[in-house]
Amino acid sequence: MLGLALILLPVSFLSDRVDRVGFDAAAVVVTAVSFPVIAAIMFYGVARYPQRRRRELGLTCPHCQKALVGLSSQIVIATGRCGFCGARFLSSDENVTNKAA
Repeated sequence: MLGLALILLPVSFLSDRVDRVGFDAAAVVVTAVSFPVIAAIMFYGVARYPQRRRRELGLTCPHCQKALVGLSSQIVIATGRCGFCGARFLSSDENVTNKAA
């Protein structure tokens, strides 16, 4: 219901101007169609941004693609394993010192 009201919002602003100025129906249709299309594109970008940013920063498990933030990040730091799937992707300190020597 709210989505329908938002789609019809630009048409309601144009309805009285169409009568006064004499816009044709094509201008009203283009405005009524373009507004929800642009809003949907913007919403998609905003909704996908956090997930894309976590992936860019390496804050997701490479195996199950779950976000490793909050409590799951503490599990990863303590165990070196993903808190969701249990896959190991951090090397332990012993392996790092052995490789360095």
